[in-house]
Amino acid sequence: MLLQMYYLMSLTTLVGSGGEKLFVESDSQVNNNYTTTTGNNYFAISPLVIGSGSTVTVTNGSTIKFF
Repeated sequence: MLLQMYYLMSLTTLVGSGGEKLFVESDSQVNNNYTTTTGNNYFAISPLVIGSGSTVTVTNGSTIKFF
């Protein structure tokens, strides 16, 4: 899991005035229907709220890992 977090941190565009990359920014609520692509894996930052009337569908062969 640590390697996955290092990878996520390498993608961040939130850079401090000293050039440090400290944070990964993510929305905390899903407000639309979302279906994963078969065979792909996903990272999500917890907690994640699925809004009223919205659905998240994880297809066969896909996973979502929560941090």
